[in-house]
Amino acid sequence: GCLFPADAAYISQLSDIGLRAGCVLAEKGARGHFSIDTVAVCDDSVSGDGSWRVFAVEVNARKGGTTYPAAITRLLTGAAYDEATGALLAGATSKYYLSTDNLSSEQYRALSVKQVVLAVSRAGLLFCSETRTGAVLHLLSTLGQFGKVGVTCIADSRSDAEALYLRVCSALNAAAAAVNTDDSVSFHGLVLPTNSRLDPNLASHSSTSNPGHAAAGSSPRYHPVDLDQSVHVLAASALDWAAAHGLMMHESGGSFVVAPLALTPHNWPRALFKQAVALAPLCNEMLNNVCREPQFIFDSLASCEADNYIGHLLAIARRAVKKPSLQDIELCLSRQDYMLHHDTNGVELKQVEINTFAASFTQFSTQITRLHRYLRDTTDQPAAQPEGASELPDNEAADAVAAALCAAYRQYLPRSGKRTVVAFVVLPAEHNVVDQRLLEHALWARERVLSRRYTLAQVYTAARLEGEHRALVIDDVEVAVCYFRAGNAQDFDSEREWRAWELIEQSYAIKCPGTLLLLAGSKKVQEALAVPGVLRRFLQGRSGDEVRKLADCFTRFVPPMKDSPEVRQVMANPDDYVMKPQRNGGGNNFFGSAIADAIASLPQWELSMYTIQAFIRSQPRPTWVVTPRSSVEPRLINGIPELGVFGAFLRDRTKEEPLLNVAAGHLVRTKDVGNMGGGVCCGAAVLDSPLLE
Repeated sequence: GCLFPADAAYISQLSDIGLRAGCVLAEKGARGHFSIDTVAVCDDSVSGDGSWRVFAVEVNARKGGTTYPAAITRLLTGAAYDEATGALLAGATSKYYLSTDNLSSEQYRALSVKQVVLAVSRAGLLFCSETRTGAVLHLLSTLGQFGKVGVTCIADSRSDAEALYLRVCSALNAAAAAVNTDDSVSFHGLVLPTNSRLDPNLASHSSTSNPGHAAAGSSPRYHPVDLDQSVHVLAASALDWAAAHGLMMHESGGSFVVAPLALTPHNWPRALFKQAVALAPLCNEMLNNVCREPQFIFDSLASCEADNYIGHLLAIARRAVKKPSLQDIELCLSRQDYMLHHDTNGVELKQVEINTFAASFTQFSTQITRLHRYLRDTTDQPAAQPEGASELPDNEAADAVAAALCAAYRQYLPRSGKRTVVAFVVLPAEHNVVDQRLLEHALWARERVLSRRYTLAQVYTAARLEGEHRALVIDDVEVAVCYFRAGNAQDFDSEREWRAWELIEQSYAIKCPGTLLLLAGSKKVQEALAVPGVLRRFLQGRSGDEVRKLADCFTRFVPPMKDSPEVRQVMANPDDYVMKPQRNGGGNNFFGSAIADAIASLPQWELSMYTIQAFIRSQPRPTWVVTPRSSVEPRLINGIPELGVFGAFLRDRTKEEPLLNVAAGHLVRTKDVGNMGGGVCCGAAVLDSPLLE
C-alpha cells in the first residue's frame, strides 16, 4: 500500500531521486512510465538529530503498484503535481490519499461485488465528484478467489484519508460478518504508520464526513455481482448470442472472435440522451453550411498544411473547388460523440468530436442493444436485471443508415449502361468486416442494392472515368455511391492511394463523404466553430436557443501558441486538458504531463497542427465486460461511457434544403477509466448501450 504525500522529512530526497533517474533514462531514449523502489533510513549515527536518508533500490521500466492510485486521484480530482512542494494540488487544495491493493480477509470471499459496493456506498464513503473526496474501489474481480479488494481513499488531509480507510475496513467487516456464521472477521490490509492519530476501534465513529456521498455514490442501476455466479452465466449467454448474431471481429489468419462488449448497459441521464439525439440534425445542417464556404475550412486548417495527410486532402479539395464534379449529390453519415462532464455544477453534455468519415459500428450498435434486451428479458441472473425506473431505448441505427445509403443510390442517374453498385472503399485487412458486411446485406435486403468492396490500391489499378460525366467504372460495374470505410492517414502507403482518392473525388459517383466534408469534421474546424459567434454564421435559419444548445456542448479550446498566457495555464495544469492531432481512430492524443512535454519540445509550426481542449471529467461506474480477443473470462472495469449519435444527411449542392436530415441511431463505447486511447477495434473500448434514468 501507499500514503501520499510522503513524509516531509524525506519527500525532497524522493523527488530528487525521481527527477535525476528520469533525466538519465530520457537521455538513454527511454519513454513512458517508470517506478523506483527506495528505502528510507533514520540515520541518527550521522547527525544525531533523527535525519532521514533515502536509498534507491531498483528502477522498474514500467508502471508500478503506486501508479494507479496516483493516476486515479489526479483524474478524479483534477489535481496536478507541484514539483516545488511534492503535493497534489486541486486549485489551492492539497489532495491526500491512502491506497492498498490487498485489503483481504478469508471472510471477504463470501461477499459479492454488489455487496462490497453497496456496503461502502451505504456507509457514505464512495468517491463524490462534488467534494472530490471518498473511496475508489478496484481489483473487485479478486474477491471470489482471493477474498481481497483494492481501495484508494482520497481526502483533503492525511488524517481524513486514514480515517476514511478505517471506515471502509469497518464497512466491509460488517458486511462480511452479516453473511458469515462467525461474526468475527479478521482482515489483512494496509498497516497504518505508528504515528497515526486514529484508533482503529473508533473508525466507524469518526467525525470525518463527506456530504453528498450517499447520493453521488448510489448503487448503479445494474448490479455488479459475484464473478463466480451470475456474471459467468451471463457472459456465456452473451457470447453465444453475439456469435449467433454476427457480433464478430475478423482476426489475422481468417478467424473470427466475438467483439468486445459490456454485459449490461451503462447509465445515462434520459434528458441528456434526448438532447444529444435532438442535436444530430442541427450538427448535420452546420456541416452542410460549412461545406458551402470552403475558404472557412481552408483557413481553419491553414496551420496544418505541412502535415502530409491534411496537406494532401487540402490540395485535393482546392482542386475540386476549382473544377467541381458534375455530381451535386453528397451523403454524410456522421457520428457526433459526447461524454458526461461532472463538476460542482452537476452533469452536462459535452461534445468530444464530430466524425464525418467512416463512422464505425452502425450495425453493431443495433445488435448490442438487442443483446442487452435479450439478456434482460430471458435470464433470471441478477446481473442482467435493472433496478428502479429505467429504459433501454430502441436503436434503429442499422436500418436508418441502410435507408440513407439507399436514398443516395436512388438519386444517382446511371451514365455507362453498366450495372450500378455501392462501392465500399475498405482496408486490405479489415478487422471490422462483419459490421460492414451486415450493412451490405441490409442494402440488398431493403432495395436489392448491390455492393462491391475495393481497396484504394484496387481503385488505382482497376478504376477509370467514362464519358463526359466522368462515370466511375471499376471492372464491369458503375459506382453510384462510393462509401469510404478507409482513408485515414495510415491507409495511404504511397501516391497510388492518393491518386485513387482524387479519381473518386473527380468522378460522377455520389461520395460519402467528399473531401471537403471529411475536412469539415476535423478538429481544427471544430476549434474554429467553438469561437464565440462563429456558429451563428452557419446556422442562420435556426433560433438563438437552438444555436446556444449546440454551442453549450462544445468544450473550451486553447489556441496552441507557445508562451501565450492560455498555454502557460495548460502547462501548469495539464491534467485539465487533452491535446489532439488531426487524426481519426483514437490512440493519438496527449494527456497529463505528456501535454506539457509536447508543448515544450515541439516547434511552433508543429504545435500549431494540434488542438488543445478542456478535459471532460466523467464519473466511472463498475462495468462487467468480456474482451474475447484476450480472454472469454468476464472482468470488472471502472467504465466511462462515450455516446455516439449517428446522423444521416443527404444534400444537393444546388439546393438550400437537404434531401434528408435525420438522427440515425446511437452507439455507446465504454473504456476503463485508466485507458485514454484507442477504440473497440484495438480492444481499448467495448460496445455498450445507454440505460436511461
